[in-house]
This record gives sequence, structure tokens and C-alpha cells, in this order.
Amino acid sequence: MALGDFLLHGLHFSPISLQKNFHSPIGQVCRMPGHGKPFGNLSHPKTEPYPLHPSFIKNSLSHHAPPFCASPANFQTQASASLSAFASLWAALSWKIGLVTPLALSTCWHAERVTDGHALLREATDLGFSKVELSHNTRYSLWPGILSGQQEPGMPKIAVLHNFCPVPVEVLRPHPNAYEFSDPRPSARRLAERHTLETFEAAAAVGATLVVLHIGSAGPRGRTEELEALALAGGIGTQPYVQKKIATIRNMEQAFAETWPRVEEILLRLGEKASALGLRLGLECRESMREIPPDDFWDRILQSLPAPTFGYWHDFGHAAAKDWLGLIDHEQHLRRLAPRLIGAHLHDYDPQRGDHLPLGQGSIPFSRLLPLLPSSAHISLELSPDVSAEDVRASLAWWNQNQPARS
Repeated sequence: MALGDFLLHGLHFSPISLQKNFHSPIGQVCRMPGHGKPFGNLSHPKTEPYPLHPSFIKNSLSHHAPPFCASPANFQTQASASLSAFASLWAALSWKIGLVTPLALSTCWHAERVTDGHALLREATDLGFSKVELSHNTRYSLWPGILSGQQEPGMPKIAVLHNFCPVPVEVLRPHPNAYEFSDPRPSARRLAERHTLETFEAAAAVGATLVVLHIGSAGPRGRTEELEALALAGGIGTQPYVQKKIATIRNMEQAFAETWPRVEEILLRLGEKASALGLRLGLECRESMREIPPDDFWDRILQSLPAPTFGYWHDFGHAAAKDWLGLIDHEQHLRRLAPRLIGAHLHDYDPQRGDHLPLGQGSIPFSRLLPLLPSSAHISLELSPDVSAEDVRASLAWWNQNQPARS
């Protein structure tokens, strides 16, 4: 049965109806193979799971489809709801049976507008996500609800924390660069290290195994914005643009060489603590030329930081912005660093609209890039808070439909 046939039958399927029909074939399909336990908040004595074959799922779904909605006035509403319900169900089934790699939702999308940590997790579940990344805008006031909510069946697994998480109480506006390991002031570096250790403890408390870090910054400010302004005015490739770009790269590389020793010292200490807690640290590529390391120095710093504790964290939007400015070749950059890649932030990018766009609404050539990701890599959907819930669902559906085989 094609997707259109599901819509024609007005299919409405939700976790609630799944619970009511647990003894039905589709209820059996949702069991974890070998565990006899369905996903979500369902429970049932262990029995043999049904064979998880696509045709079996298809027939089971069609068996439960309600009668065709003949009213033209109601069809559009019912079809839209049917598509959303089917997408959520198919996403859950697909990752359970290994058809797709589950995509996590970064809470940077909604952490600032919710007032309860339980609701933070529940919204991710309602959108069809089985995993989340707690972002750097997760406030301490959300933490009690997160700790209680994550114990409930059906809540998403917390896989990643993005430093600093929870937000340090003295920071009035959440920002991952509120403190930096590269800061020339020793007191500020100590704060960066202390709050990072608190993020590690929080990650261990919720069972996360990955922490995303920004390394720091060095060099003159505002240079990336100057290049972007020239590029948007059509200046890419002109002599003034090329001269400014080369001069900026040289300045940033010199500043990095002076800054890196104190950053490396802190990272190595943090690595020992992370290893003891069973955590892996993903060092994220950033969009600003000022943030370290310069792109040609990734190999050097990864060689100095031990695997598997340290790894590379790819951000598709940040890399796309640098590719557009002619600072890197996105595909070559990703291919080169893939052996150390442990995770990625997934979002689309457009030079006019910026990054953190819904998937498929920008210019990133995902068909060439996604196959370069290691199959073991964690992937978080990191969307702007301005993105609608419909576009979040659409991005998840895009991932489930377009995700290629990976290396």
C-alpha cells in the first residue's frame, strides 16, 4: 500500500490507539526484538515478536485503517492529520527495526519557551523523536522535570549534552561561549573548566554519553562578518575579497598558535574526567573564523587529543557557511575528518537566511555529504527556535526518507 492509500483511508494512528490495540499485529510489531516489550509506555509479558518485514507492517496498518472519509470538506484536515500520525509511527517503527538511524532533537529549538523539563521531553516525543540533545539553553529550573521525566516510559533518551548545560546560574543570557578555555584571563578559564565539569556530572546523571564542546576563540573580531557582507554584495572572487580573506586567515592562525597551549592543557584535564565518567567529547566546528581551531588545524589538534574520549563534531550549517565564503570545501573537509567524527548537528543553510533552517529548505548538498558520516555517529537536528513544529516534523520525515547508507 502506497502512502497515498493511507491518506485515502484516512489513517489515524497514535501511541494511544497502539496501546489499546496492543494485541493486534501492529502492537506486536512495536516490540523490541528479543525483548517482547513494545516501545513507549507500553508493557506486556514477554512473548515472541512478530516478524518485522515491511510487507507485514504495511498489511497490519491497512488492517486498522478506518473507513474512507468521503466528505471533501473534511478530507484535507483528515489527510493532514493522517500523514502526521503515519510519519510519527513510521519513524518509531523504522528506528526500532533498523531501517534508519534515529535522529535526535536538540532542545535548542524549544528549551527557552518551556517552563517545565517534563514538558521539554514530552514535546520531543510528541514530535516523533526517540532521542534528544539537551542544548546549552537548558536552564536549571528545567532540571527537576528532566530528571523525573526521563525515568518515565515513552520519554526520549537523553543522548547528548551541549556545554554549558544546565546554564550557569550567573549567566543571564544562555550562550555556549559564555566562558572560554582560550580566555587570556585565568579566572575566566577556571570558570569555563568548572562549568564544563558540571556539564559532565549532569550528563552522567541522565545517562548521556556525549558532550559537545566549543573550544574557544582567538584573533580579531568581526572579520567573518566583513567577509559575509562582501560576499552578499557579490564580491566573492574579487581582489579585495581575496586579500581580506587571506589576511584574516593568517591573523587567525597566528592567534591560534599563541592560544592553543593553554586550551590544550585544560582539554587534557577535562578528558581525564570525561573518560572516568564514560563520556566522549565532541569538538564542534564553528561558523566564525575567530573560533578555534582554524580549519586547516583540525588534524593537528585531534592528533594531540586522545581517542576515543575526544572526537570531531561536525555542524552542517557552520561548515556550509564557510564553504560559501570559500574558506573550506565542505565535502573534502568532512571526508578528511570522518575517521574521528563522533557526532553532527544537522540543519540546512542559505546565504541569505542563515543556518539552523529546516532540512530541505536551504542549499546544502546533503546527498553528497551524508554518506560520508560514519554509521556510528550520533546526529542531532539543531533547528532555530523560529522554526514551526510542522517544519520540525517535516525535517524528521525528510531524514527518514533521504538518509543514505553511511560509511
